[in-house]
Amino acid sequence: MKTKYLLILFLTISIIALFSMWSFGIAKISNDILFENAKYKFMVEKNPDDAWAHFNLAMTYAYMGKVEQGLKELAEVDKL
Repeated sequence: MKTKYLLILFLTISIIALFSMWSFGIAKISNDILFENAKYKFMVEKNPDDAWAHFNLAMTYAYMGKVEQGLKELAEVDKL
């Protein structure tokens, strides 16, 4: 049940992020998202059992349009 809600949330955010990027002509990923992505990657490397770090990393992947990588991170959340 938890996985279903996380998947729906992730896909919704992914769609909104991609639509926003296309609608406003934003082709470039902001430095803030790149920084957040690097920060959460580091957090996951240091503490692989941190579900919030995996979830937030998945969200940064969604904003970057990397849906497959985000789904892999969500799968890790479900395992924890």
